[in-house]
Amino acid sequence: MDHEERLKASLHFTVGKMCEEQEARTHISFDKHVIATINEIVWQKIKLVTQDLEAFAKHGKRTTINGDDVKLLVRRNEDLKAIVETLGSTNSEDNAKIDKGKALVKKKKIETVPPEVTLDTDDDDMFT
Repeated sequence: MDHEERLKASLHFTVGKMCEEQEARTHISFDKHVIATINEIVWQKIKLVTQDLEAFAKHGKRTTINGDDVKLLVRRNEDLKAIVETLGSTNSEDNAKIDKGKALVKKKKIETVPPEVTLDTDDDDMFT
């Protein structure tokens, strides 16, 4: 079984579990064909989202998808946009802490480098 087939099977399992949870809450059952249809719709949507994210990163001349790409993707859904921005600000704070830690390590490394040797230019004998 290849990677894509395993992902689709995992998605189908997850959609099935979500439908079971909904059945328990609402006492309305889902036909197996409905579950399969929901699974296919979600799969196709995931494929479109990944293509869009890849295109946004490529347009930004990057090979890695970042938070800005995700914000661009959800720009028309105000509720989802607010959630993504909240999550993004948390990640930005974490990244800032990591960057600050890296800066401190770099500063310590710079401080441990021995002072440079300077030439004594006041010596008149230097050119004789």
